[in-house]
Amino acid sequence: MKKTKVICATLLLNVGVAFAQDKPAEAPHDMAHMQHGTGHGGFMQGGMHHAVAKGVTLDAKVDAAAHTVTLRVGPMNLPAHTSHTKMPQPPDLVWEVPVDGWLLAYHPKLVDASGSVVPGTVLHHVAFWNENRADFLCPNKEEHIFGAGSEMTDWTEVPGYGYRVQKGEKIRIETMMYNPTATSYEKSFSKS
Repeated sequence: MKKTKVICATLLLNVGVAFAQDKPAEAPHDMAHMQHGTGHGGFMQGGMHHAVAKGVTLDAKVDAAAHTVTLRVGPMNLPAHTSHTKMPQPPDLVWEVPVDGWLLAYHPKLVDASGSVVPGTVLHHVAFWNENRADFLCPNKEEHIFGAGSEMTDWTEVPGYGYRVQKGEKIRIETMMYNPTATSYEKSFSKS
């Protein structure tokens, strides 16, 4: 079984993926009733309305040799002393899973355009949601996979455990930034 990691921009998130050999059963829950994308206001944002940051995109790069996928969200400008209610927020972005397998790890990272590390204190939160599955605790919501806040939670690989994904599933990435520091950060990226 091969392993793959996923990395998400403006927030570097390494998510290990092991490629599956067998085809998983069809998902039993119909998620057609869910509203996806930027129109839902975001579960974590509680329906709050923010200005939308312009030009923010999701870039996915697969490194088959290293068994990693790097997801990069950005660029974002993070002016000093700006609360999350005043900061233009990235739109929710969707990553389509390229292979059947398992997410095994998650390593968030914030960087600027030159690749220098940006402090995690500017990340209010990032959350990953599987748009194809209902959450087992809140069946009227999408399944929450993982997330991080300014503490930059690192989900290390635990042998024998992971989160099952299927090729074509859509993973929504919801990111909220702020900058309580005295330093502005231009053209920042979240990598996962």
